[in-house]
Amino acid sequence: MVRPRTFNGTLLGLIGAALILGLWAIRKLAPVEKSPVAIATTQAPLTAVSTLQTSEQPKIISPEQPELPTEKNTPTPAVPSLIAQIETALSIPDVADWEHVLNELFPALLATDRLAAARLVDSLPPGEKRRLLLQRLARAWATVDFAGAVTWLSNLTEFAEQKIAFDEACFAAAEHNPAEAIHAWESFDFKEDDHVLENLVQHWARLDLNAAQAWVRARPPSLQRDQAVARVVYIMAHTNPAEAATFAIREIPSGPALTEAVISILYQWAKNDRTAAAAWVEQFPAGPLADRAKKELAGLAP
Repeated sequence: MVRPRTFNGTLLGLIGAALILGLWAIRKLAPVEKSPVAIATTQAPLTAVSTLQTSEQPKIISPEQPELPTEKNTPTPAVPSLIAQIETALSIPDVADWEHVLNELFPALLATDRLAAARLVDSLPPGEKRRLLLQRLARAWATVDFAGAVTWLSNLTEFAEQKIAFDEACFAAAEHNPAEAIHAWESFDFKEDDHVLENLVQHWARLDLNAAQAWVRARPPSLQRDQAVARVVYIMAHTNPAEAATFAIREIPSGPALTEAVISILYQWAKNDRTAAAAWVEQFPAGPLADRAKKELAGLAP
């Protein structure tokens, strides 16, 4: 006869063994929680890899700081080659070579590097070729950067060259901004009276008559002012000689400047309406101006 106690003990033993095996299987399948030291040791290489990947990513550049072009995407212009060709051509007394420099090589250098062109001109000996290239340089520079051209011109030490180049730069700038060109020319205070200022004012009157009229009216009395008014009057006479005559007599005192202004008006008026021009001359008071006007009118072809 089997004892119940013995059966119960065996059953409990089997249940205990099954529980142990189940716990072992669960532990085997579940992830093992690591200690803080183990976590730190395992994650350290991830941090280094992450940093390396971040450093290798393309740099993001803000709109305020655009990336500068590099040699890879912006080829370096062949400035030394252009300079060498120009120097070689200038060393040969041949008209064809000089024309090639003036019309092709030097303009190419100007378009590529104005400062290199300026250094080249400065290295040339005095003479006609140097003067012509200096004028080309001044005009080209002033066309795209008048302020920069003025700064460069202010550093020229030879007065005659500075004057020639500055006149050229001002005429180039006057094509777009006559007021700025005149202001710059006056700031250099050239003493020579070679009619540059008058020519600039005449060009201004052609582009903006009202602005030029206002400018000459605001000038203090001087011979230079009278000559500038005469240039404005010349432009006015092309379209309205009667108004030009009124403006001239009101703004220019008696003297050579008024005489020249009157004669320029007379020529324009007589071309369009000789009868009206003659009637205007008849109103002049007796004197040198009336005599000169009548003589000029008589000499004009009917």
